Order: sequence, then structure tokens, then C-alpha cells
Amino acid sequence: METSIGFDKSLQRRNYVGYLEGKPVANSHLLLTCGVAGIFGVATLPEVRRKGVGTALSLAPLRDARDMGYRVGVLQSSRMGLGVYQKIGFKEYCTIEGYRWQP
Repeated sequence: METSIGFDKSLQRRNYVGYLEGKPVANSHLLLTCGVAGIFGVATLPEVRRKGVGTALSLAPLRDARDMGYRVGVLQSSRMGLGVYQKIGFKEYCTIEGYRWQP
């Protein structure tokens, strides 16, 4: 676990790596601050998607956060991940538009 990132002394971060047949195939990040557990950067290699690895890499940080006393979990989902998060109990509260400038 990494603590004291930047100026926010309460922020903690944990990184997770998912393995399949001994090879790293997925990752996720857990950020803990102000009583909220945030899941970020969940990614799975294309060739191993739909095997439960992304779900596992979303649930593991949430379980760790729950064991540390956190009761609120948040995330921002891509369209690809939305079904996974809904299946594990997340509900949509708002949508965020993203914009990219390309010179």
C-alpha cells in the first residue's frame, strides 16, 4: 500500500494484478480517502476477457476496502465495463461526458 500521495495525507492507494495461468493479464487500482473507496483503471487483456478476471479485479479491492471499514464504493465505467459493474451491484447515479481535443 502507498500512503501520503501528494498533499492529501489521508489518501491511500493499492494496486492489484490479476493472473491467469501464471501470467499477469489484468490490473486495477483502489484509492481510499474520506471514507470512500474508489476503483480505477480496471483493465484486462483482450484475449482473456469474459473469463471473470475483470470482475475479480473489481471485487478484490472492494472486499479489502470493506474489511478496512469502508462502506461506500465508487467508480467511473467505460461502456465496455458497465455490465460487469452492474452485475456486482453498482448502480448508475450520474453520467459524465468526456471530451478530447486533437490539434
